[in-house]
Amino acid sequence: MDTTVPDAHGHLTQSDYYQHHEDFSKPFDPENEQLSFKFLSQSLEDAFSKLKPKEYYVNRIAELEAKLDSLDKYHMLNVCRLQLDEWEILKGNLDYMYKTE
Repeated sequence: MDTTVPDAHGHLTQSDYYQHHEDFSKPFDPENEQLSFKFLSQSLEDAFSKLKPKEYYVNRIAELEAKLDSLDKYHMLNVCRLQLDEWEILKGNLDYMYKTE
């Protein structure tokens, strides 16, 4: 019987959750590890596929920086920079995952 008492908001603390629901002293089940890897890699690939090629963002940033004459273009420049950062992070994560697979 679980006798864990939730906090004032009705949530278990993280340590309470792990103490009562997970046993990290045992190795992970290989099948679960494989399914987790597959889910994570598919999620990253899905997010990555929604982005345009890196060159698009690099070229678009250069165009916007060359003629930055409105607030709309400034906002678009920041959006392109954020998407370029997202592209690089996702690509790095995917490369690392497949290298260590």
